[in-house]
Amino acid sequence: MPGQSLKVLTLNCWGIPHVSKNIKERFEAICQQLNENDYDVVGLQEIWSQEQYNQIIEKCSDALPYSHYFHSGMIGSGLCVFSKHPITHAMTLPYLLNGRPNMITHCDWYAGKALGYCRIHIEDWNRQYVFLITHTHAEYSFEHLKKEYLVHRTAQFCELAMAVNTFSDSKSSSGTVLLGDFNCRPNGLGCQLLNALSGLNDSWIAVHGNENDVIATTSDRPDNIFTKRHRKDYTFVNGQRIDQVWFSGKLKPKECRIRPWGHEIKQNSNIPFSDHEPVQVIFECTEEDSKKPEVTIEQIEKLGVEVTEIFRQGINDLNKYQIWAVIMLGLLCALLYVDVCFISLPFMLEYILAFVLIGMLVFYVFQLMYTIPSEVNKCSGAIANVATWPSNPQILHHLTDN
Repeated sequence: MPGQSLKVLTLNCWGIPHVSKNIKERFEAICQQLNENDYDVVGLQEIWSQEQYNQIIEKCSDALPYSHYFHSGMIGSGLCVFSKHPITHAMTLPYLLNGRPNMITHCDWYAGKALGYCRIHIEDWNRQYVFLITHTHAEYSFEHLKKEYLVHRTAQFCELAMAVNTFSDSKSSSGTVLLGDFNCRPNGLGCQLLNALSGLNDSWIAVHGNENDVIATTSDRPDNIFTKRHRKDYTFVNGQRIDQVWFSGKLKPKECRIRPWGHEIKQNSNIPFSDHEPVQVIFECTEEDSKKPEVTIEQIEKLGVEVTEIFRQGINDLNKYQIWAVIMLGLLCALLYVDVCFISLPFMLEYILAFVLIGMLVFYVFQLMYTIPSEVNKCSGAIANVATWPSNPQILHHLTDN
């Protein structure tokens, strides 16, 4: 209904059991803020346990009586939505390329990073809105990891952009909101893909322009005690704006705020709500659709060439890694044979060495039988998907229906 407002929030809650600090106090403070601020829809990331999810349900049942957790992977996606209004549809779409199982400390593969979709019906206005939430694969700070995960992150943003484009193309919904932890800066390749392919706009840019100084940053801020990157040589000394809210349809953002609750959970506590900052957006509900991003054929073609090259390079790297894995497998088999037949060690040491060698053998067999072929196949599929991108931006953004 024109003149009405839709109040939305996104927050990465940093709820890793036994790792994250001050979880109990922070979650109590988060629940208090959710109860006091009259939100219509709240999207949370890194809710890693059922206990945390149940705690929010219990404490926010009056203010946000409807909720949905998007299950994925082995430990859950960490994504959930809380709403003042009924959730009529919900679905989880895990990303195809989702990290690697051998990177145990990173946990992206075990979490099953995903896109969560839900449709929310506002009965008083007789309107439905599509809400989407995501938490993409982390970039990680070391250069070799950035290179290694570039293929996975690019594939996720390609899937995300095209899925959002599809979900937002609905005559029955009045608008689409995409929110979450994108692990991507506004000028990064992922956000370029979103801007070009999804038909959505970035709320912060719509309200504030391209300003992206310390006021706008949501992660790695130097004034957040949970941030680990407080070093002089860190590239983004003021932090990064990676938590974002995108929109399309009959919505117009009239306010977009970083840190709407202030810096601390309590005065003089020096405890932030999370290692990320919450982002709050108030949308004005309109009769006319918001303006689509201006995209040219050249931009789409350039992005297509760039991401295709990333996937092809990824396949080349995997082929090289496959050769390395075969060599390592042969060496390990030889070492195991020598250990069993020719080396005499104390009993326990003999079994420990054999256990280590067998474990490494299993690892490389798993890499050759599953990880490498699976990634190559998915990269090839990603290249095929890019080939289907329409060269006409009007077709891509559904402008031909007008």
